[in-house]
Amino acid sequence: MDMAKTDLIAVVGCGYVGLVTAVGLAEQGMRVRAFDVDPVRLAACREHQFPMLEPGLEDAARAAGDRLTFHNVREEAWPHPAFTFIAVPTPQGDAGYPNLSMLRQVLMWIADGRSRASSENVIVIRSTVPPGTARWAHAEIERLIGGEVPVVANPEFLQEGRALQDFREPSRILIGSENRGAAEGLRDLMAFTSAPVIITDTSTAELAKYGSNAYLAMRISFANEMARLAEREGADPLVMLQAVGLDPRIGSRYLKPGVGYGGSCLPKDVAALVSMGSAANEPMELMRATQEVNELQRRRIIRTLADALEGLGGRRVAVLGLAFKPGTNDVRDSPGLQIARELLTAGADVVTWDAAVTSDLLPAADAELSVIGDPLEALRGADAAILCTEWPEIVDLDFSRAAEMMKGTLLVDGRYAWDPLRASNAGLDLVRIGTSRPVRHAAVSA
Repeated sequence: MDMAKTDLIAVVGCGYVGLVTAVGLAEQGMRVRAFDVDPVRLAACREHQFPMLEPGLEDAARAAGDRLTFHNVREEAWPHPAFTFIAVPTPQGDAGYPNLSMLRQVLMWIADGRSRASSENVIVIRSTVPPGTARWAHAEIERLIGGEVPVVANPEFLQEGRALQDFREPSRILIGSENRGAAEGLRDLMAFTSAPVIITDTSTAELAKYGSNAYLAMRISFANEMARLAEREGADPLVMLQAVGLDPRIGSRYLKPGVGYGGSCLPKDVAALVSMGSAANEPMELMRATQEVNELQRRRIIRTLADALEGLGGRRVAVLGLAFKPGTNDVRDSPGLQIARELLTAGADVVTWDAAVTSDLLPAADAELSVIGDPLEALRGADAAILCTEWPEIVDLDFSRAAEMMKGTLLVDGRYAWDPLRASNAGLDLVRIGTSRPVRHAAVSA
């Protein structure tokens, strides 16, 4: 590929992955056109008011100036760029299998500009897609335009809360393609980073993305299952898992008990692997167990609250944390949001707080949830409170003030983030996930 022709890049999809990709490439001096179908989102993006909370993203977009522009797919034709990055959602469909309808729509949009499409125009799939998708997309675009356009699988490995930094300094760049020239062209485009580059076939690259997310989810479920056993046996879950994680073959990341995994990727990707396994007659037993343990962890929280409060009907419960992790305002498959919904269904009076999530960011179905802007105010009159997202503001909660605000004394630590001694000294009963009795320590004098 003639790299002199890579001055124009298209990114289709102004969601999380698409915006980070567009801003990251523009930051490297490339001319980027970002496309979406939502006029409201596009208007906000043009003002650099992005729909997600991501450190540094808006500042980097402003610094890129006119190298980064935003466009409506429904109003503009495909601009015939050297690379078209597709970053559209692939939501969970029937039986967990990803829905690829939006990807198909993008291919049809590209085909509308087929008069100048050629092997010099490379399609790069950034969306998380099942093995075989890039090969299908290649055949589909070839059928639509009657010519050769290479398709490359280039999965992203971005962590919410530090996605732009991950784009600048990725742990690896994974390129799957049956067209060596296209693969090397993308490798050259990403030469601003010294990260290791793996060039392989498309199916291998696509499956590696699922494998990465599934393994992280499995570690979280493993930590939760081991923590429950530790507490039954009178062992300290945190110290036990710390000891496990110090083994250099294992490591400590994603090895902490809590309310379970959530977000837009891990639940969807584990479900997708289960679905793929069923279709391939390869039962994914570890993945099924990972799902089951994660669901059990959330049910245990509801049961813990119900047992401690002798029923949930009419009880006021503060759910502290709605984002699925700190550093983001993403509530997709959020443990905190799911717990709040189940508490409402059980008849509890639920009030919520989050450092970044406001009521307008909640799904329409959750309009009845009360979101309070101050954590102490959220605790006012509460019979119990549960920590679901370990924002610094709530981890460092003033327990003495909290005790004054609350009607009851029950705190449920869903992230193993609160200090039991501080809670106990304030007269509060701290319960951790998996325990049926408060974690108490003898009060000490100052």
